[in-house]
Amino acid sequence: MVWDFVAWGYLAGVALVFLRQLVFSLLEMDSFAWNAIRQTEFFGFLAMTAVFWPLVVIKKPIVLFKPAAMFESELRKANEERYRSQLERLPPYCSARVLMNHIPNTCEGTQPTGFIFDSQDVEAVLRSVGRFGCFEARDEKALLKWVDFAVLCDDTKTEVPAIWQRAFNMVADELIYKGLGECYCLQCERTYPNKLLVPSTGSTGFGWLQNRYSCPEGHLVLSYDFMKVFCGSRH
Repeated sequence: MVWDFVAWGYLAGVALVFLRQLVFSLLEMDSFAWNAIRQTEFFGFLAMTAVFWPLVVIKKPIVLFKPAAMFESELRKANEERYRSQLERLPPYCSARVLMNHIPNTCEGTQPTGFIFDSQDVEAVLRSVGRFGCFEARDEKALLKWVDFAVLCDDTKTEVPAIWQRAFNMVADELIYKGLGECYCLQCERTYPNKLLVPSTGSTGFGWLQNRYSCPEGHLVLSYDFMKVFCGSRH
């Protein structure tokens, strides 16, 4: 009799935990989260949690209230995708000049660098280069929409959103190649016209190339990788 009661209690707990987690997930997770998490893996996790609910209650009870917390990396991707989609729908403010703060890479030796370009030049490059076959095509289209609504009477600098940084690297490369814009080298503590930067290109293997730019004093100010076979450009 006692064991029957325990068995029925356990089964009731399985059903209750599974339904509770499912309801919490449906209420808390939006379409971006569902797209980022593989559903078979997620529902398998819910099932395992429900089956072993006595252990979960003892070891990690938070899972009963926030099952999605076990998928942190997927949720980070969902947050990034949500933010990217928001910027695509409602581009942030853009002024007459665009600032790209290049993030330093200690492995490559690049330094913190600020690149300044005219918004109209950025727009012209995005419309003419024809790079929309690249992996960053979506972000490049969003960039075009962003600079398309630039307030040209405002001469202040607007920073490129970090989420578009990788796509903008290729745009910046084309602008620098054309000698447009200027660069601030932190090591020199000087601003140089981009036409004075020294370019170089090398291979990193497996079809990838690397574009590098140095200031007149030899300090590396920009470096990024691109795949030659997919990105149609001057390279």
